[in-house]
Amino acid sequence: MDGYLEQLRSFPQDLSTLPEPHLQEQDRSVFADALLALAAENPSASSRHCILQAASLIPPRTAFSATSLAWVNDEDEPSTGRKAIVRYSSSALSQGIFPAGEWFQALSEASAQRPRLHDVMIQWSRLSFEVSSVVRTAY
Repeated sequence: MDGYLEQLRSFPQDLSTLPEPHLQEQDRSVFADALLALAAENPSASSRHCILQAASLIPPRTAFSATSLAWVNDEDEPSTGRKAIVRYSSSALSQGIFPAGEWFQALSEASAQRPRLHDVMIQWSRLSFEVSSVVRTAY
């Protein structure tokens, strides 16, 4: 695991070329903490992209929600790691690990530039999900 984490310090954008670390159940928490420390040291778009790819190797954790939310707001560039991050974040949302209200709020803010999209997404979220009062009052 230490060798893998050391390779992440250069924030490679495609982790598929790195051999995956062999993580035992008890290693996952240490691995997650190390990834979060890397994210705190370098809160850049490239670090988020790298760190979230690595995080996708372990079950989702609430602590990665803010990093993932920041990642979705980064400039979109083609990347082989995108699918893993989308899968990780979607899984965390569907399992209730990431707070859906924060994500709906981000969607509401992002869609504000497109009023029709905004209206549809807010109404759909009202009909389909329990969302925070912040999102409920947005439309």
